[in-house]
Amino acid sequence: PLCPDITNTPEYMLLPAEALPTAIAALSHARSFSGATPSASDFDSLIQSCIEHRRPTYVYRLMEEAAADGLRLRELSKPTRLQLEGLVPPEAEDFVSNPSPTVSRKGPLFVDPLPSVWVEPKASVETFDCSGSSAGDRALIDAWAAVARRDRPVLFRGVGAHWPALHAWNLDALTASLQRGMVRVAPSSRVTFCRESHPDVRAGRLEPPSRTLIMAIDEFVDRLHVGRGGRAPLLFDEGERCYLQALAPYEMMRGLDFRFLSEQQQPPAMESEGGHETSQGIDGTPSVLGRLWVSSPGTVSPLHYDNTDSYLCQVKGVKRLILWPKSSLLALDPYPTDHALARRLRVDVTGDGPSKQLRKPWRVLARRAVKRNALEAVLHPGDVLYFPAEWAHHTEAAVVGGTSRIEPSFSLGFRTDGQYLL
Repeated sequence: PLCPDITNTPEYMLLPAEALPTAIAALSHARSFSGATPSASDFDSLIQSCIEHRRPTYVYRLMEEAAADGLRLRELSKPTRLQLEGLVPPEAEDFVSNPSPTVSRKGPLFVDPLPSVWVEPKASVETFDCSGSSAGDRALIDAWAAVARRDRPVLFRGVGAHWPALHAWNLDALTASLQRGMVRVAPSSRVTFCRESHPDVRAGRLEPPSRTLIMAIDEFVDRLHVGRGGRAPLLFDEGERCYLQALAPYEMMRGLDFRFLSEQQQPPAMESEGGHETSQGIDGTPSVLGRLWVSSPGTVSPLHYDNTDSYLCQVKGVKRLILWPKSSLLALDPYPTDHALARRLRVDVTGDGPSKQLRKPWRVLARRAVKRNALEAVLHPGDVLYFPAEWAHHTEAAVVGGTSRIEPSFSLGFRTDGQYLL
């Protein structure tokens, strides 16, 4: 095994709960810094410990790491597989009875028309031009002063204009860097997240609006294109769309530069082999880890909010967000925190006008808050958006230019609250 202190017996020595973050970080670092590939038994041991201590978030993180290396669920021990049922997504292969031979994926990407939105944003988010070398320094100071207030979104325009990722990231690079990943499958380009491990979903009392599957990346890439590379839809009809939401591979993260982050926003420093702390990671690897979001143009993520301050970097394509302040959250009618759709909002801002529920007389104040408090952010490659916790946002992968310029949307979301590893 990679780490003798983690898996030193065939029966697996369960780790104490407080040791789990360090153990998972050690496995993650071994993958990225040493180029090592953890074995199925390495993952088995840690997963068993996480299950024993009721850490489902850790289990999911480990399965993302395992999937990235191409590990299949069948390679884990039978006891572990049984315990993972309902905790991690099934594999896409489970839903294909007769796999079709794939054909060339030179066909066009799916491009779905964006829905109309009845809310007209009152203004753009506060924006700072950080693209110039000299002006950018001053703009960065002003931008971070705005972020420090933590009361509004802040757009760092062009702060990543020099990133190699803007040219290097594409579907071929994704396939070369990631073997398998978590892919959300929806019946249309409107992709709503749902906690499928929730008791109501597992018991069949709630039909999830989308499903997450562990999928081979080359299959995901096929499914972004018209014809799906000769594959049949997995769960829905021909309107089915796929949205990759996976841990960003280290190989791709090297194409980004996070030196623009202020000292206060940097993640906890990691210790190098020489004993010196560095915020740039070990052996040139990035210290900021994030979630990679890849979709075809026209994909929509309906209204939701995050519980922590967040950043969204746009690398390929254009992304449009409409955001509402925390003070408008109740007006947007969130689902209860213990619901399978927690952090989603019942108000639908798409269509020709407010829903029947929002038009009721006693909801006049809520309707007014929804219409008057919206802000807009349009992210181009190299832009980074900061937005505070509990700011609701509707997100669209915009369709830009003529057919010759159509490309998938690549975005990276990250947090700097110390939870970038777990």
